[in-house]
Amino acid sequence: MYARLGFSVAVAVDPDILLVDEVLAVGDEQFQRRCAEKMSEIRMSGRTVVFVSHGLASVQQLCDQAVWLDKGVVQAVGETHEVIEKYLGSVTTAFRLDDKGRQRTGSGEIQLEVEILHDGDEGRLQTERPVTFRMHWSSAEEVQNVAFGLSIRGSDGNLVAGTANVHTVPTERLGPGTGHVDYRIEQLPLLPGSFHIAAAISDAATQHVYDHSPNIAEFDVVPSPGHEGDDGLVALGGAWNIGSSAC
Repeated sequence: MYARLGFSVAVAVDPDILLVDEVLAVGDEQFQRRCAEKMSEIRMSGRTVVFVSHGLASVQQLCDQAVWLDKGVVQAVGETHEVIEKYLGSVTTAFRLDDKGRQRTGSGEIQLEVEILHDGDEGRLQTERPVTFRMHWSSAEEVQNVAFGLSIRGSDGNLVAGTANVHTVPTERLGPGTGHVDYRIEQLPLLPGSFHIAAAISDAATQHVYDHSPNIAEFDVVPSPGHEGDDGLVALGGAWNIGSSAC
C-alpha cells in the first residue's frame, strides 16, 4: 500500500523525471494497468521514466532503452531487446528471440504459432464463453510421434493450468508442410484478468523439444453476465439458491 500511495503521489505532481522501482509487483491487475498507462503517457509527452523491474515483459513493453545491473555493476546498456537478449543469454542456454521479441527454445525443425479464436467483443474473452486455442505448425520434414502442449499463466507468472495432447489424441506423424491443432474450451472458467500462453511441441516422451515459447500469446478476460462480482482466478460454476421457511 505504501508503494501504491507513493506512485499516486509521484504522478500527481506531474514530474519531469519519474523513478519507479518494482511498483507493478505490488498491485492488483487494475492498478498495474493504470500504472503502465500513466508511465506511457509521461513517455509520450517527452518526459523521462526510469523503470526498475525484474519483469522482462514489462521492461520490453514500457522501455526504449535498458540497463542490466548485476550486484550493482552495469553489464549492458542499449536498445531494450538487445539488453534483454544478453541477459537471457547469461541465464538460459540454447535460446533465441523471434521477430516479435518472444523467447524461443528448441531445435527448430518445427515452428509454432498460437491463434486465439473466440466471439468476445473488442478482442477480449469472456468468462464461461467458448474459446479455441489453435496451434499452427510448420515443418520442413516428416517427424514421428510428437506432442503439443500449452499452459496458461496469470500476469504474475503463476501457472493457472496446462495440458498436452499426447495422452488423449496422440500425433503419430507430422509434416512436411503446415497444419494446426485445436484445443477447444466450451466454457472458459477464467475470471477477469490478463493472461499469457506458453506453447511447446516435442517428441512424445517430451525429451526432445522442437519449439517452445513461454509467452507466445496474450489475452484478457472480461466478465460475462452473472460474474461481475466474482473474485479469484476461476468461476466456481455453482448457483445460489435461497430457500424459505414458515414462521
